[in-house]
Amino acid sequence: MRWLLLLVVAYACSPAIAVWKSLPHHEQHLIQLDKDRVSRELAYYKEVENRFHARNLEQEKLPRNSKATNQADKEALQALYKATDGAKWNNNTGWKKEKSDPCTDKWYGIYCIDGYVTYISLPYNGLYGKLPSQLGQLSKLDSLYLFSNDLSGEIPSGVWSLQTLQHLDLNNNELTGELPSEINLPNLKEIFLYTNHLSGQIPTTWNTPKLTNLSLAENMLTGELPSAIGKISSLEEIVLSRNNLTGGYPASIGQLANLSRLWLFNNFLKGPLPSSWSSLTNLKNVEMEAITGPLPDFIGTSWQKLQLLIIPRGEMTGQIPTSFCDLRNVQVLWLFQNNLTGSIPSCIDQMTELTDLELSTNQLTGEIPANIGQLRKLDRLYLSQNYLSGSLPSSLGDLINAENIQLCQNGLTGEVPSSLSALKDSLAELGLCYNKLSTFGSGLEAFMKYIGDYGCELYSNPWSCPVPSYIPKDCGCTCSKCNSGAKHTTCSSCVADSECGWCNEGPDCLEGDQRGPESIYQCKKSDWSYGNSC
Repeated sequence: MRWLLLLVVAYACSPAIAVWKSLPHHEQHLIQLDKDRVSRELAYYKEVENRFHARNLEQEKLPRNSKATNQADKEALQALYKATDGAKWNNNTGWKKEKSDPCTDKWYGIYCIDGYVTYISLPYNGLYGKLPSQLGQLSKLDSLYLFSNDLSGEIPSGVWSLQTLQHLDLNNNELTGELPSEINLPNLKEIFLYTNHLSGQIPTTWNTPKLTNLSLAENMLTGELPSAIGKISSLEEIVLSRNNLTGGYPASIGQLANLSRLWLFNNFLKGPLPSSWSSLTNLKNVEMEAITGPLPDFIGTSWQKLQLLIIPRGEMTGQIPTSFCDLRNVQVLWLFQNNLTGSIPSCIDQMTELTDLELSTNQLTGEIPANIGQLRKLDRLYLSQNYLSGSLPSSLGDLINAENIQLCQNGLTGEVPSSLSALKDSLAELGLCYNKLSTFGSGLEAFMKYIGDYGCELYSNPWSCPVPSYIPKDCGCTCSKCNSGAKHTTCSSCVADSECGWCNEGPDCLEGDQRGPESIYQCKKSDWSYGNSC
């Protein structure tokens, strides 16, 4: 978690903002997506911590009168104090008194029942050092919360023998070593070990019939996802992101009928989504990468509780199924950097909860749906680097909550619609670069002045001359002398009459730039003939 916090701080500082503005748009875009992911992770960690605080409050309400601590438990606590530099803890009330008793004298963070320690709560308390083996003596311990300290070394083997343990939270430390190949803790409900330096493989045998939360993110775990995870039928959350896991996606995960969160991103996993995953009808939050094969139709028909679906950077093929329109609860949908083809489903207006739609860097064709303006909650629309054609729909002006619209590197034609003027108080970034746009609708003066103060990219379009004077220079909007309507019978005469390096011949001699026709207009040299504006 520390690196996440540093990243957030780095983005917020003034020098970072200056560097940000100097980056190309696509790099800004990827950095922004990473920032979004970091924000989601921090929100998840905060959610986990809030659960702890709620449980801690309930624990504090319980009566703390108890018998004197049994000797084995007292020795275990004394060993913990000594091994983790207890004299320098943020709070060590009771611990440093030689003749005091952990249970009867109410040591800070210790709760007991009948002389046995059942609950240890010492997060954010400055513990430094290695966990002692004596922790395995706490025979009635049900909760061990030592997160956000400076603990190092391996997790003592005795911890994995605590048969009464329900909650194990050692996240955000410096722990190393490997997990045992077999975990036999029949009462364990939660295991939070994220943000450490654990290595080795995920255990292959799990006798944990009550386990609901498995979070091992941000470690150095290797190997494949064991199929045994699919046998832990009680699992509700699997968070294994930011490791070095390899292999494919086990079909056995489809047996986890209670699963609501599945985070597997930033690993080296790769493969198709197994058809058995159609049984995961309680999924709400899915974030993974490197999916291959067709985009499954069952996502739309079976995962209808989804609120977040992020499956970018893969090799998914085929069209976006129309069944996706039935995902009425989805707020975030990222499918970018895949090989998806076909058109954007016209029924997309049914996904009314969408706030973030990211379909860039695919092979999508056809026009932007005319009803896309029905997505009134949409904050960001990313459709760049596809093969979309046709004009910009006037309904874009109905996206009253949109802050960022990116449509660069397509084949969009015609004018920038007047309806965008309705977004002058909300839209912060507009990307229309590398298209075939030529004119501006009326009434855009106030909008363009506003967007020019934030971020607009209009360059590499065949804008007709003269460019309206109200267009900010920073938007990069320049026109070509070719676009005056003059007709040319050869490429050479077109180029000679323009300010560009080449021209795609046609009725209005459309101008390109130094990148050439194939990368911008998807034209081949054989298409350069009079009257053919491919």
